[in-house]
Amino acid sequence: MHQRAGITAKDLKPLEQKTITIGQTDVGGASHAPQLVLNNVLGWKTRAIFGYEGSTGRLLGIDRGEVDGILTVWDSLRRQKGDEIRSGVLLPLVHIGQRVPDPLLAGVPTADELFAEKSVADKQLLALTQRPYDWGRPVIAPPGLPQNTATALRNGMTAMMADPQFLAEAKQIDLDVIPVTGERIQALIEEYMSTPRSVIERLDELIQADTPS
Repeated sequence: MHQRAGITAKDLKPLEQKTITIGQTDVGGASHAPQLVLNNVLGWKTRAIFGYEGSTGRLLGIDRGEVDGILTVWDSLRRQKGDEIRSGVLLPLVHIGQRVPDPLLAGVPTADELFAEKSVADKQLLALTQRPYDWGRPVIAPPGLPQNTATALRNGMTAMMADPQFLAEAKQIDLDVIPVTGERIQALIEEYMSTPRSVIERLDELIQADTPS
């Protein structure tokens, strides 16, 4: 697995002039919303093509030449299209959410980096769409759980994520293990739930404007 050459904001400039089609499943979904935000704030001209069934269907859309790209989960994409990524047939352009320590993503900018000089409102809009990527696939418990039980469960999960046997088995099936503590997930969710109404309404307007009639 080799390191890719770095990508800069300048390399992404063509996205402001050329329309790039992106395979999507549904309007306002977890991959459609970030696409709208990148378009709105960075001036990109990507266009959503809806109706694909899951990531596999969207990847088939690329293979058939129906769309130019997709937004999807990295570990899934790497397992299915690792050879094409290594050969340069598929090129990662932007990383949404927390950075994954994978050599194939070396030099690929994060959305946060591309938004570094944008307004507070723009950054809040990005946070609204990418926060679910930051907590990934959380393990949750029912409400009213005693604090000592919650602490024990959190400590157990943290220990498991650092267990050498667990990590070795995850590596065997090419699964990324990037743990986020329960305390951090709770803080992210509380931040997510306190998003200003104006930011939510702005995203709603973007989604409505990109909804097929």
